[in-house]
Amino acid sequence: MGCGCARRTIGARTPTAVQCRLRSDDKGFELDGESIAFLLVLANDSLVMGARLCHCHGGDGSCSVVLSASSLSPSQRPRICNLTSLDAFRLDMVNETAGKIIGVSVEDIINSLIPDWDDIPLTAIVPRKDAFKELEGADRLNENQLAEKWMAVVNDNDLSEGLKFALSRFKCDKGDESRQRVDGAFFDKDRVLTNDAPNWPDQVVSVEFKVEDIGKDSFHDLSDGTIIEADAATRVNSHGQNVSYAEHIFTYQHRTVHFSLLIMGRYFRAMCWERSGVMVTPRTNYVQDSSSLCRLLWAFGWASRKSKELLGFDPTGTRLYPGDEEYEAMTDAMERQDSDIDLSPEPIPTYVPVSEFNPKPTFTYVRNAFRKSLVDPLWPRYKLSVPQADGSTRSFLVGKPAFIARGLVGRGTRGFVALDRSSGRFVYLKDAWRAHYQLLEREGDILAKLTTPTDEFPAVRNVPTLVCHGDLDGQRTRCPELWDTLHPSEQKASPSPPPPPPPPSEPSIPEPPLASETAPPEKSTPSGGASTAGSSTRKNPFKRHQHYRIVVEEVCMPLSSFRNGRELLLAVWECFDAHYVATLKDQILHCDVSGGNILLYPKAERLQDAEGNVVGYAWGLGGILTDWELAKRITDLLPKQLERTGTWQFMSAAALFEPQKALVIADDIESFLHVVIYYAIRYLCHSCTNVYHFMHDYFDGYSLRGQVPVCGTKKRCVMRFGELAYSSGPITFHSPTCTETHPLNRIISEMLARFRAYYRELELARVSSMQKPGWEPSRPSTPTPRPTLGGIRVTSVRNTHPCSLAFVGTTPDDGPAVSLYTSALSAAEKKWADSVKTHHYFGKIIRHTISRLEAEWPLDDKRGDQLAPYVKVVRNKRSRKDNEEEDDTFGVFSSDHKRFRVSTTSFVSGQHIMVTNSWALEALETHAGQFERKTSERPSSPDCRDA
Repeated sequence: MGCGCARRTIGARTPTAVQCRLRSDDKGFELDGESIAFLLVLANDSLVMGARLCHCHGGDGSCSVVLSASSLSPSQRPRICNLTSLDAFRLDMVNETAGKIIGVSVEDIINSLIPDWDDIPLTAIVPRKDAFKELEGADRLNENQLAEKWMAVVNDNDLSEGLKFALSRFKCDKGDESRQRVDGAFFDKDRVLTNDAPNWPDQVVSVEFKVEDIGKDSFHDLSDGTIIEADAATRVNSHGQNVSYAEHIFTYQHRTVHFSLLIMGRYFRAMCWERSGVMVTPRTNYVQDSSSLCRLLWAFGWASRKSKELLGFDPTGTRLYPGDEEYEAMTDAMERQDSDIDLSPEPIPTYVPVSEFNPKPTFTYVRNAFRKSLVDPLWPRYKLSVPQADGSTRSFLVGKPAFIARGLVGRGTRGFVALDRSSGRFVYLKDAWRAHYQLLEREGDILAKLTTPTDEFPAVRNVPTLVCHGDLDGQRTRCPELWDTLHPSEQKASPSPPPPPPPPSEPSIPEPPLASETAPPEKSTPSGGASTAGSSTRKNPFKRHQHYRIVVEEVCMPLSSFRNGRELLLAVWECFDAHYVATLKDQILHCDVSGGNILLYPKAERLQDAEGNVVGYAWGLGGILTDWELAKRITDLLPKQLERTGTWQFMSAAALFEPQKALVIADDIESFLHVVIYYAIRYLCHSCTNVYHFMHDYFDGYSLRGQVPVCGTKKRCVMRFGELAYSSGPITFHSPTCTETHPLNRIISEMLARFRAYYRELELARVSSMQKPGWEPSRPSTPTPRPTLGGIRVTSVRNTHPCSLAFVGTTPDDGPAVSLYTSALSAAEKKWADSVKTHHYFGKIIRHTISRLEAEWPLDDKRGDQLAPYVKVVRNKRSRKDNEEEDDTFGVFSSDHKRFRVSTTSFVSGQHIMVTNSWALEALETHAGQFERKTSERPSSPDCRDA
């Protein structure tokens, strides 16, 4: 066997329908058989992340696979999104929280619960050293026996006055897609249910039980008092459970922190979870000396009686119950009103003047979305307070989130279709823990700038309309400050990110070295400190977050709701136009253009006859560019955060390959192109015969450059060679009858040709700069000049911005055939490369295609979601030691896009290491059979072939 050219990363469980033979040796695991291309699982119910699958062909045509584990540490392993396996999701959470652990004492947690001991009489608490003497034999009990006895001791002695402990080991909450169940939890005595289910919305403190085995401890105590995460398989599984339970609490409740206990036979740990990480106490024997645990349980009860805010409940979120005035108001708002406006999936045939529409209509889909958020009985209703500019607060009523960003550490964004208590109208409320650094602007402040006209420019259109926003007082993550306090001699994280090493004037896209050829990454340092070669200092590993809420008027629809390709392109163009005007008016670059941030919103459109006369109006769908949270000024040369953020699938190849690169206009323009390609491939008619693999390789792909995940091979090749193609050949779009070519082909081909010249310019600039003794940091593109006005006809009722790209000339320039291999750029190639550094050309070609070629657009070119066959629910029954079964169904995730952080990558795949997208294990088994047939048709060769 030679070395493999094609590599796959193992990303889920072993398919039961495919029989594999597995043997172990000192090099890893070797398989023979039909499942080689899609091996999905290893032993111990744990996922081996970063494993490399080398596929080679023998001289006799046989195939074999060698799987070798990656040397990446947990914090450097790729992050998975769209998981259907609960085990895989838990491992993802472990990777996400790697290094985000800080050791504290039990007294530290008690003092956080009871800030002022002077108000408490000394007789209020009498620590008992023998309270748990009945559990002296706990080291011989299984988890069920341990949980039952522990509950009896706590409840019979009322150790947590005001709270009551209940078990939930054998049932899950009805309607909970994840079907998770923590072993037990403390509840308010008047909220304890007898259904033996977790009752996630009502939990106060959760408790997980494990047998007294060091292999079940999630953490490891070092001799110097530092606490780190354990890396053994069974201990990682235990840690994954605890993290996923905490994440579930943050999902169902409005919390600032969450407390939990881990009981391991005669030992316990207390944990305090927040959006920056977790605080953990040392492993303590509570049977030998029960005083510390008794004091902690008493503090839980005291804090619950004093103020739920001390236990981490958000004071700006008030729980609503049946009978409350706000609760009944939400129920009434679900009912359809006569004034509601329906949006037919087909164009509205009746011509309706705009004057007859309500200026602020309530659309049926919005009320339906609000109703959907209330009908699930598991999800509680809340009244949330949002700060206003005058210092007052405004109340909004919410139910189940319409959007949830999975994960414990990070922003934890949730989006709600909310009812404005003051106006009675539906709005969209976003609740998030934003990154808190001096250079970062709040999203609401950016929207206020964009929508405020100036003497020179009117307001930017096609962006959300701000209602109110603000930071919630006193709700910042504690771990970063605590780490600074405990490490005064270490290098502290500055409020703003340190400047990156000076890059060349423009990055190139060279081929990265093979992962096997790079030096193994260094292991994580204790307490999450990131060690640097040759440096004795550590930086604060915890990211600072501030709780933040923002409310906007528009409740939009996802981009996937477009009805045909023309409507898709029109929505993208309107958002592209807003992007252009924002760079011109306020010098602001969005920096996170993605499919999830381009939304559809109803708007009135003029209906014109052949002579251009307006004959009526109808409701159409326009684009709104949302989520300006990561926006920056064009003149900013340094990153505003310690790590690159964005949506991996739509980031430019240059930005993915150079994480410290200052984003420029060309990067966002390329992101718009990726959005068009993504939704066109997924929903329109085209010639691609393997949508799943193309989408996987192009949008989720990544390679490793040393220890850093960078742009995947497929996206890099498309941008470098200027052709949208896959293994079956060039990808083209056509009408449903396949008799006519699609106008979209011109846009994609011409833009890729220009980006081809642009990336060649980057490579030449990189080579040139490396030959010089010194070079300066790259400078962003200068603001684009204001265009001259022209005579394009505006079809939207909302007046187009005077600086809009609608007024730029509409006939695209002809250009040269770009040569990738010449030693220098020709003048024509330079012109093409410059065309993607400003908005003008992309805006011209889109507008020209929409307006001048309207007759060529097929109205029925949308054929449905072509990834739908790969999105399935996968159930995994796995037995536990106590003979009960846990159903590992983890819902359905339909390829939603998640933000990416370089330190823990979003779900990505690539040439050297690839994480399999778990849209459906059954589909992978089918593909494995197809792969077997293909490989049998290949000519035999002793060399390695690309799988």
